[in-house]
Amino acid sequence: MWARVHEHACVRCPFLRLDPAQTPRLDIIEANTKSRITEARGHQWLGEVAALEESLRHIRAKRIQLQSPAAGPT
Repeated sequence: MWARVHEHACVRCPFLRLDPAQTPRLDIIEANTKSRITEARGHQWLGEVAALEESLRHIRAKRIQLQSPAAGPT
């Protein structure tokens, strides 16, 4: 079952600060999330689509954080 709300909880956490060296891992998470959105849409799992799209928004926000001059491990 795909209803695992906690799966990307770390990416959603506002306190998470990524190490720029982890960018490839973020790329993998983003690709996986997009793939899961496609599958969920195909099955018309609208709640899952919404949850995954929320995760994708947070992934994109983390990518913006990585591009800021203050990015770095904390």
